[in-house]
Amino acid sequence: MVEFDKRFTNLEMDRKNKGKDTFVEKILQGTSSPFSPRVEEYRLPKKFKAPPMMSYKGVGDPVEYLEDFWSHVRLLGIPDEVACRAFPLTLSGSSRNWFRKLPPGSVDKFEDLGRVFLTQFMTSRIQKKPPSYLLTLKQRNDETLKQFITRFNLKKTEIEEPSDDLIYLAIYHGLLTKEPVMRKMAQKPTSNLQELMSKVQEFINEADVLEAIDSTRHPGQKEDKKKETQKAVEEHKPSKKKY
Repeated sequence: MVEFDKRFTNLEMDRKNKGKDTFVEKILQGTSSPFSPRVEEYRLPKKFKAPPMMSYKGVGDPVEYLEDFWSHVRLLGIPDEVACRAFPLTLSGSSRNWFRKLPPGSVDKFEDLGRVFLTQFMTSRIQKKPPSYLLTLKQRNDETLKQFITRFNLKKTEIEEPSDDLIYLAIYHGLLTKEPVMRKMAQKPTSNLQELMSKVQEFINEADVLEAIDSTRHPGQKEDKKKETQKAVEEHKPSKKKY
């Protein structure tokens, strides 16, 4: 009876261990490296750290993400083989699952990895607007020069590589004619984007200084200034004729 109990216990332990072995084997099979032996066996540099960047979760522009990663790689002087092995460390979510399913040994250089990455996630790329869209941006009547330029620069990031000439035209024709910078350019026209932005920044700086000075005024002084401005506006209003 004792011998039977011992045999039964051994069989039960074998069954449990067999189940564990199968589970471990499945994990190992699911994490087979997609890198070639040359890449997999390449020795990592001492104190190597993956590029410091946000993980890609399968959502967002894959082109921008890949360019960002490659910029870090070049800046840090990371070899191509190491770049391959570092790239999956920046993936998570669905992109990580995609990487796990790549065929074993299918990646021998970063170009291979970048190509299959873009092919997989290209549908998530943000479609940028045509450069001509910048010409539709106009300064609003209640918008300061600084606010308009800030909004313009934000919209410019949505454009597909606009040229300096187009940006120059868009800003020049987008500004309100009442802007002091426009009167200044009427006296001395600018010829390129750099000159235009230099003038614009000059007037933005002046406006910031005046605003800072005004903020230090005594509340009574500010109120007096407001009344003076209102009085001047009233005096220049056209009189209404009675018929």
